Amino acid sequence: QQQQQQQQMLQQQEQAEQQRIQQEAEEAERQRIQAAEEQAHQAQLLAQQQEAEQQHQAQLLAEQQAAEQQRQAEEAKKQQAMETERLRLQQQQAAEQIRQQEAQARAEQERHAQQQEAERLRQQQEAAAAAATQQVKDEDDDLDELDKELDNDDAFGDDDDLGDDLDEEFEDWS
Repeated sequence: QQQQQQQQMLQQQEQAEQQRIQQEAEEAERQRIQAAEEQAHQAQLLAQQQEAEQQHQAQLLAEQQAAEQQRQAEEAKKQQAMETERLRLQQQQAAEQIRQQEAQARAEQERHAQQQEAERLRQQQEAAAAAATQQVKDEDDDLDELDKELDNDDAFGDDDDLGDDLDEEFEDWS
């Protein structure tokens, strides 16, 4: 019976040892699973952080690109406005130049017309002077002709009475 008790005690010790070993194994397994879960959780957190950082970087990059595009668009708009202003000034200068050329042409035409009018008046005056000179010459010629006729009449004595009459009139007058 004592032997039987010893055997039971040994069995109980063996069972307790096996139970302890099993509990330790279970605890180790539980800790291993917990560590794995913690590692997975940490990996998930890290992945989320990386994803958030990537999204943040992508958003920053997109904002920078949008700002750069906006800047380029404003620069292009400014350049276009400057070019438009340059063309407007160029057009204005061309119009002013054309206006000056037209005014110069009109002044030239007017000067030419005045010269032609002056020339016409000069020729008219020359013609009038020549006509007047001719008329005076014709009248002189007529008077000379008349004088010759009178001289001829005196030579032939035809108009002695006329001469006497003139003498009488002169005496009466004096």
